[in-house]
Amino acid sequence: MKQAILLSQNDNVATLLERAEPGETIEIKGTGPAGKIVSRNSIPSGHKVAVKDMMPGDTVIKYNNRIGIATDEIYAGQHVHVHNVKSARTESGKGGEQA
Repeated sequence: MKQAILLSQNDNVATLLERAEPGETIEIKGTGPAGKIVSRNSIPSGHKVAVKDMMPGDTVIKYNNRIGIATDEIYAGQHVHVHNVKSARTESGKGGEQA
């Protein structure tokens, strides 16, 4: 089983601690009760995985901070990166980490 860390109960993405392949179970650890999701695609170590479904325009939250806006439908277990998120930095001109 792969592992990811969630640092705030408000987060809708977790950070993978190791690479995950499609169909692998990812255990979400950190704040709140541990949960499990299934990876929908290949996700490199250190990248974000959705822990909740998001629709275009939804805010992406990591470490209890707004880091981006979903540009596509994103489902729990899916890789969250520049292909489906617009950085909050480009929208506000400041703050936030690169999506």
